[in-house]
Amino acid sequence: MIVLVVAVGAGAAGVLVLSRSDKGPANAVRSYLADVRAARYDAAYGRLCATVRGTRSQGEYSTIMRAFDGVRGTVASYAVRTVQTVHPSAAETVRTVQVDVQRSSGSASRESYDVHRESGGYCLLTFGPPFSVGSGDGPGSGTDPFGGGRSGGGSGGGGSVGPGDGDASVHAA
Repeated sequence: MIVLVVAVGAGAAGVLVLSRSDKGPANAVRSYLADVRAARYDAAYGRLCATVRGTRSQGEYSTIMRAFDGVRGTVASYAVRTVQTVHPSAAETVRTVQVDVQRSSGSASRESYDVHRESGGYCLLTFGPPFSVGSGDGPGSGTDPFGGGRSGGGSGGGGSVGPGDGDASVHAA
């Protein structure tokens, strides 16, 4: 009987740790999209991991994002749908965060962002649209049409958190 209680307790603790570990990556993507929505491209650029920032200057990134928002419409709302561990290893864990994004033009898409822990915080390993073609269409579907940087969804398995954890929509005021 004691063994069963300990096993159930350990399982619940593992689920709690997994749930908490997924909030940081989801919040990193929410913060990034809030910056993009507000046209704070310099701040959004700062949320990218150092390895990703090294592939494109802040000026290039801002110019491309401004042009993309002009063509496709600005981010009007977004909602995190899932957080999935895609590359667990002893040295690194990457989480893929899938987000439904609605643009001011009326278009909607499911976008995927790979998130990593760097220097004590979470950062994005992927730029997202417009740098990824077919973002959210499936594992490994993105490519960077502007040449540079990691930009697609991930692949692999691991734990995931569904819509119940962090699916609150954010709408433009």
